[in-house]
Amino acid sequence: MAIRLSNAPPDTLIGKRAATVASTVYGGADYLYKLRAEKSDLKWVGVSCCGFHENWTKETSDSEKYAFNSDEALLTISALREGLGVSYLACHIGDNEPTLRRYCEPESRFDLGMWVLIHPESRGNIRVMTFRDFMVREIQAQQHQLAGLHFPGG
Repeated sequence: MAIRLSNAPPDTLIGKRAATVASTVYGGADYLYKLRAEKSDLKWVGVSCCGFHENWTKETSDSEKYAFNSDEALLTISALREGLGVSYLACHIGDNEPTLRRYCEPESRFDLGMWVLIHPESRGNIRVMTFRDFMVREIQAQQHQLAGLHFPGG
């Protein structure tokens, strides 16, 4: 069994789309306040921990030079906390970091499906199917937060 973020899960696996995961641009609260007060240009934290955030950063930022580069999600969050710039984060992560704020609201073009996938040969295994169904229900119970619709102060 695998849980994957994708809009095109592999054809070799079968599964259910359990939720939609929204992402947007986050920065440290102090950094964003100063940025808006001074009307400065955004500094971007370059990411290479996941292909989609890396691609979205390249697509959105005006530069290939970044204030900081990270290949690990926790390091990216730390860089944002320290005011090194902005970066894409999944809303359920960014919204739960008390020192981070959204720079903008999520756009649906940055939504990803959260899939619970199994190998086709496991389809007849009642234990696997029961566990898969349990995981889908538990993930769906968090859909509001995963979709970026609920956040502290929001």
